[in-house]
Amino acid sequence: MPQYLFGVLLIVLTMTAIVAVLLGFSVYVLGAEESLALTWGWKIYSPIEEGFTIKHPQSFTVNPHYMYEGLGRNSRIKGTSFSVSPSLTDGTNLSPQSMLSVERMPHVIECTADKFLYRPSAKKILEEEGVTYSFAAEREVNDGAAREERVYALAGSNPCTAIRYTIRASLIRTDDIVAVREFDQTRLMDTFDAMRRTFTSRH
Repeated sequence: MPQYLFGVLLIVLTMTAIVAVLLGFSVYVLGAEESLALTWGWKIYSPIEEGFTIKHPQSFTVNPHYMYEGLGRNSRIKGTSFSVSPSLTDGTNLSPQSMLSVERMPHVIECTADKFLYRPSAKKILEEEGVTYSFAAEREVNDGAAREERVYALAGSNPCTAIRYTIRASLIRTDDIVAVREFDQTRLMDTFDAMRRTFTSRH
């Protein structure tokens, strides 16, 4: 290859790499700005005895004595739940029992999301903003209602700590007498994701 062509190729490759880096940085900054805008005005939940901090919308209901019983009464998991506000459920098929919860499981050798679910699926490792999560999900449709759970376990945490999304919704039928609209899943997931990203542990 002639030397001048090699020089041109080198310049093109260098410019391409610079553009890719700038685009990636722009996406990261925009994502951070969107997250900050969404959490503006949220409450900070940071009890000393629970050893973690998280932000949540003002209208969410906090239960520091929450117990997850999806694994059976003999395998209950202690945690703190943040139930969704009426602004997300009113007039929709979303149940007020939908929530984000922070749960901890002691005496676990390897902290993985599947330990928090009865029938885990979609298991994978996620990397987000420098945090490594073990992810798993579970979905069930029964008696005209749907339940979905998404668990993000913090890899290497001790005690094993997980953030669970619980989404409960009724199935909309065409013959329903009362008009009910489908809940805004994007808005709900954006809210839960923003909450999860504010979580920090003091353990």
